[in-house]
Amino acid sequence: MPRRLCLSVPLALLALATLPGLASAGWFPATPVDGPSPDIAKLGGVDLARDGTGGLVYLKRVDGTPHVFLSRFNGGQFRPPERVDNTIGAGASEAAIAAADENRLAIVWIAGSRVYGSVVNGNDDQPGPLLGPTELYNDPAGAVSDVAVDMGINGAAYATWAGPGGGGSDVRASRLEDVTWSLIGSPLDIDAGQAAGRGSQRSRVSVSAEGNAVVAWGERYDSPLWDQRDDGLAYVCRDFACRAPVSTVEDLLAQLDAGATGGA
Repeated sequence: MPRRLCLSVPLALLALATLPGLASAGWFPATPVDGPSPDIAKLGGVDLARDGTGGLVYLKRVDGTPHVFLSRFNGGQFRPPERVDNTIGAGASEAAIAAADENRLAIVWIAGSRVYGSVVNGNDDQPGPLLGPTELYNDPAGAVSDVAVDMGINGAAYATWAGPGGGGSDVRASRLEDVTWSLIGSPLDIDAGQAAGRGSQRSRVSVSAEGNAVVAWGERYDSPLWDQRDDGLAYVCRDFACRAPVSTVEDLLAQLDAGATGGA
């Protein structure tokens, strides 16, 4: 069945840039960004800056191979799609986007064992050219997956992903300053021998106005808390003492509430 990629845009996000006093919010009707087409494969992500500029990225097959496409958001509407990875022959598996004021964008994607980035420098009322692609990382020793990216309000950005490493995967990162990407040389893992950052443990990154970043991910970490604990159960622990395991959300909330109030 042909698929149409659509997005419904909150009016509040647009109106705040031009009508600061507006108190109520509504929705524009959904409008097609691309399609209908059976070649639309996967939505990568969407982001808006404070001034209402931004964009979305998605994967669309070209001659049977998935590639990265961008639709910029400017002037209250999505612009015609542009292919981001024009010079890359390998198919993309996932993509992410981050936005800052004045049409600045960072787009990151994975193609095989490589991570690539492209930048729109911004600092203009009109969308500028795409710069890149730039290869951020390549390790053919294993799978690369789970890309994430965020940009601070002053334009610094960080991208994170899972690459081959101890235990099967490591969390890796790259920083964008102006239009230059710089790989952070060492994995971010607490324990390089443990798997981290892939699948349900995938990383997330958030960037402050000053250009600092906080990265969060899942990682198995040796601790007295894990001794004789089965996987797949939730434990409420304090001072290395854990209550009986629970397997439902309701039981977990009850134990958390009991712990907060000092109950047994």
